[in-house]
Amino acid sequence: MKIVVFNGSPRPDGMTKKLIMSITDGFKTSIKDLELDIVDVFSLPISGCYHCNACKSNGGKCVADDVSTGLIDKIERADMVIFASPVYWCGVSSQLKAVIDKMYSRADTLRTMNKKMGIIVAGEAPVSDSQYGAIKAQFDSICEYLNWSVAFFAPYGPKE
Repeated sequence: MKIVVFNGSPRPDGMTKKLIMSITDGFKTSIKDLELDIVDVFSLPISGCYHCNACKSNGGKCVADDVSTGLIDKIERADMVIFASPVYWCGVSSQLKAVIDKMYSRADTLRTMNKKMGIIVAGEAPVSDSQYGAIKAQFDSICEYLNWSVAFFAPYGPKE
């Protein structure tokens, strides 16, 4: 099984990374033949989507001079895609959102792949706070659009 994790946190030792490591350590012990790729997107040159639609006529390649084409290649090759982020203003970090937006370049292909998605979010509010629900709703919509399924949603916040 191939799993790619996109870490949207700028902190190499922050809570988001700790949650990623905890969850993926569990995968390492329970999934035979696991191929795991953790991508720290905060350190990568990736631009937002221009919505120019050029990708729709050139094989799904973005016109931006960034790493997005390679990231979308990783998504296509994976069986499961995990998005992990600290909570930023009731959503995911802008760097992680840029990766999600670039999925538009191959949405037609991704819709045929029936992938699993995992979501990890770490915030300072208790997990009962509405921001976690808003983030979950966004990923539910993405999965519905792509014909994917949510394998897990792992919010983390302080105890109430």
